[in-house]
Amino acid sequence: MDSHTPQRAESQTPASELISGLTVEQQMGVAKARAYAQELQQTVFKDIVAQELVRRAEAQPLPGTVNPGLRAGVDARTLSVLSRVYVGSINFELTEDHMRQVFGEFGSVCSVSMARDTNTGRHKGFGFVEFLVPEAAALAMEIMDGTVLGGRALKLGRPNNYAAAIAQNFPRPPANRIYVANVNRAVTESVLQEIFSPFGKVTACVLAPDESAGHKGWGFVEFEGAEAAEQAAQAMNGLELAALVLRVRACVVGGPLGPGMA
Repeated sequence: MDSHTPQRAESQTPASELISGLTVEQQMGVAKARAYAQELQQTVFKDIVAQELVRRAEAQPLPGTVNPGLRAGVDARTLSVLSRVYVGSINFELTEDHMRQVFGEFGSVCSVSMARDTNTGRHKGFGFVEFLVPEAAALAMEIMDGTVLGGRALKLGRPNNYAAAIAQNFPRPPANRIYVANVNRAVTESVLQEIFSPFGKVTACVLAPDESAGHKGWGFVEFEGAEAAEQAAQAMNGLELAALVLRVRACVVGGPLGPGMA
């Protein structure tokens, strides 16, 4: 295994086993979603996964238009703080590009800033990663803290002004909306909607557009009910779809979703 590949202590337990108390019908829905994803991986995506992985590794994330917080008029400085994480215990051989690629699975990375020694020019083993949306930062906090990268366990935290930012008066997210990241570029909004539909009626499914690649690999799914959203987030987080592992969680900031790829 490449020393620069994240080594996470996350379980490979099937997604349907991550939720307790589901009815038989709901368990069947989870199984249906997983089976559909596996079918796509063996058919529709079989010939394009390799090219997509290469393109994803080389791509530089660009700003998106599906950003509920910005569309709702939330102060840009507040969104910036909510979308930023501190990363410590970074291997000294890793570069900003390494960090951008590793953290890019959670959403578009706006910037990577690493503190540097003024004499040697080398980074000091810590810095900040800022994403385009707060949900990406929340996912990174949940998954990357303690992940071994380059032989060192990363230590993640929030900026000092995070508590003040989260206390600001911004629109709270609807309980029936979830954030989905690390979506293969070959997966369309309609395919993603069908994958999540076993949990309940999907009322909106938008992926952040990218002029060069269709979409940026992240977006939002909204259900008719909050219970469906909660179950989907728990069951689908960690599901492999077209050679990429989906990252799913509840939203952080509310606001209009925007048109997506429409």
